[in-house]
Amino acid sequence: MLTSLDAVRWTNAHLWWVLLVPLALVPAYLAYEAFRRRIERAHSGRALVPRMVDGASGGRRIAVAACTLLALEFVGVAVMRPRYGLKEVTVRGAGVDIAIVLDASRSMKVADVSPDRITAATVEVARLLDMTRGDRVALVPFAGIAFVQTPLTLDHEVIKEYLRDLRVTDLPVPGTAIGRALALAKQALQVTPEGVKGSGSKAVVLFTDGEETAEGEPAKVAAELAEKGVRIYAVPVGTPAGQPIPVLDDSGRVTGTAREKDGVTPVLSKLDEGVLKDLAGRSGGRYFSLSGGADVAGAIAAEIAMLEKAEYRSQVDRLLEDRFQYPLGAAVALMVAAALLAGGAGVRRRGAAAAAVAALAVGAAVPVPADAKGVFERDHGGVADAVALLAQGRAGEAAKALEELAAELGVRPDLYFDLALARDRQGEHAQAVEAADKALSALRAARESRPDWPTEARILHAKGTILMRRAASEAAAKKDTREVRKVWRQAVEALSAALVADPAAEDTRRNLELAAGAAWPPCSKLDDPHEPNDTPDEARFLTPDPNTLTAKADLLLCPGNEDWFKLPLRAGETLMASVVAPAEGGAAAQPQGAPGGQPGDAPKPAATDLALVAADGQVFGGPAKQVRRRAIGAETAFLRVTGPKEEDGTPYVLDARVVPACPAGDDGMEPNDAREATKPLPDGDHGLRVCPGSDDGLTSTEKQGTQKQVVLAVPAGEGPLELEVWSADGAPVDVERQDGEEGAARAARLPKAEQDAPFAIRVFGGGQEGFYRLSVRDADGQDGGQDRKQDQQDQQDQQQQQEQQQEQQQQEQQGSRTMRELLDDIDGNDENLEAKEAERSSPYREWVPEKDW
Repeated sequence: MLTSLDAVRWTNAHLWWVLLVPLALVPAYLAYEAFRRRIERAHSGRALVPRMVDGASGGRRIAVAACTLLALEFVGVAVMRPRYGLKEVTVRGAGVDIAIVLDASRSMKVADVSPDRITAATVEVARLLDMTRGDRVALVPFAGIAFVQTPLTLDHEVIKEYLRDLRVTDLPVPGTAIGRALALAKQALQVTPEGVKGSGSKAVVLFTDGEETAEGEPAKVAAELAEKGVRIYAVPVGTPAGQPIPVLDDSGRVTGTAREKDGVTPVLSKLDEGVLKDLAGRSGGRYFSLSGGADVAGAIAAEIAMLEKAEYRSQVDRLLEDRFQYPLGAAVALMVAAALLAGGAGVRRRGAAAAAVAALAVGAAVPVPADAKGVFERDHGGVADAVALLAQGRAGEAAKALEELAAELGVRPDLYFDLALARDRQGEHAQAVEAADKALSALRAARESRPDWPTEARILHAKGTILMRRAASEAAAKKDTREVRKVWRQAVEALSAALVADPAAEDTRRNLELAAGAAWPPCSKLDDPHEPNDTPDEARFLTPDPNTLTAKADLLLCPGNEDWFKLPLRAGETLMASVVAPAEGGAAAQPQGAPGGQPGDAPKPAATDLALVAADGQVFGGPAKQVRRRAIGAETAFLRVTGPKEEDGTPYVLDARVVPACPAGDDGMEPNDAREATKPLPDGDHGLRVCPGSDDGLTSTEKQGTQKQVVLAVPAGEGPLELEVWSADGAPVDVERQDGEEGAARAARLPKAEQDAPFAIRVFGGGQEGFYRLSVRDADGQDGGQDRKQDQQDQQDQQQQQEQQQEQQQQEQQGSRTMRELLDDIDGNDENLEAKEAERSSPYREWVPEKDW
């Protein structure tokens, strides 16, 4: 008996407290009996009392009470809905056996069809399931390996659930093994060399991009299927042009783009129509195109409907059988017995009628395993009042009422769904999305759904529509376009899920098309006003400011394009150009040593590269982050900007500066050609230039108790330049020398000052022109060469910190769940490491003159 009790499963085990309710009536019954006896004893004619009172004797009253108590206990057992014993259900019918073979490789995340290949395919599969009711269907996802997700079944809703949860990261082996998937589909359809089992009419529906990258012989398997009369209906997913394959994290989110071995060229996934047409032709099936808005599911369903329907026999797993009828029957019997035992004909008739009504009421309620509280919530007047407020346009009052109801009645999907609509009408889109998410969570957590609750597809449709309105309002408010596109992509994600849940929803499909167009607009629509400038012939002139001779522009490089610019130079003029990433807020970071910038400010390198090209095509410098050229004669210099193929384009800031020829182009410290005409120099790093025959004399002050160090850095190709330093007493300070491929460095350390003392600096070139960087700072106990290395290390550490911040920001993007690839942080880090290496090897790294021309 103990074993039997252990085998019982209680559907409504959470209602165990119902068994305690009858026990609470026992004290009331005992109090009633005590009261009755006290009244009888108090009456003068105690012998006449039993005849005067209409009722049973004491023994019969106890029997009635016991029967009633036991009946209520059995009702409680029935309410808990016991299930015991197994039963087998055999389903017989006529139809077609269908194996849906779905490519779930990572290339299916490519977005050359809207919103991406895997989503477009699952939507069509869901629609096909709705159109093939009565046919048995098996689902076979595959990548480098294949497996049977669901064997042949009539329960299409189960397959839809698997489709909602399917992720391209679920299959551990990468690749596209079409041959293996078809072989496994043959097994799922029960096709053996001896013959076929089940329905004699069978079909395979193949959704894939056609790129066979793993071992397998799809043509051979297709021929074997054709011999058994199994047709293959091939549905290509993708375009012949293709797009880059995204890189995904473990959760399936797009984090970047797959690259070739060179680290730059993206790996493209292109549709292979030839393979799919061959498979369909070998098996006598058909080839359907998913592009152009064609009704692929309807066409395939029509083809399958033309196949001969054959009888099949399907055995469903043994299920636990409901046994609530037995305790309910015992309760009815006990209640009838209690009515019959009650004294008096009138009492018996009324008791029997009451027992029958109670039995009917309990019988109607038991099969519904709802929470006890839910019965009282259904007709709560506050819900209707809140909905009426919403219908009257009083969204604020409706939202407040719905929040109070949610706090009172608990988490219910209908309340939070209405709250999402109210918040949306108020324009509070973020709170509306939050309410929609709570409605989804409540619906999925519910043990069963009520008819008056919104469906999952309806909630997802509302969430996607709210996100569309949010994106439109943010665009109207001139917010950052990239952030707005993120919101559009979240809308695409929600609407895609809604369309999978309800493929027949035309409103959802229409909104999805609108959102996808805004989420991934062509880069040409986002490009800068300098376009078109993709070739040297289309190069646009840069117009420097007449006061500063500087041209700066915020630009966007579209994937696969080049940006060309040109600048006329006169003899002796120097062009210095750089590309940096836009700073937060849209402004470019100031290059170190630039006019108006703070000493030590370091710009963030752009993902793009810059090359300096002559009119005849000769490359003078780059690709690098900074380039420079001094014109020997009058010429036109061309700047070419290249970069990674990032889908949304790569933003960058181009900063081009023309330094006039000496002596007009000398720096802002002039005149300082003689020792007695020196100019004061504050601590920090300074980009300067010395002209032929014009030495630079500078002064600085060493505060009491400090020790200063002066470092001259000259890039390769400049000078040669030399450094001299005199202490306050006029004594020369020793200068350490260090020469290398990157340039030359000179360092002088002054003695520690016992009081505030000025010192003098001279930079001279011996008749040579040259740009240089001069640094005045507190000595740190290191020699000049070590100090210069420390400068470089500090810059590298700062660059690495900026890269880590960029990676963290990309990982925090919501989903959410982006539907298209962005350049991954790894690629970004590779680019930045290359940029740093180019910066270290550049002879004019960060030496920009402080000038007032």
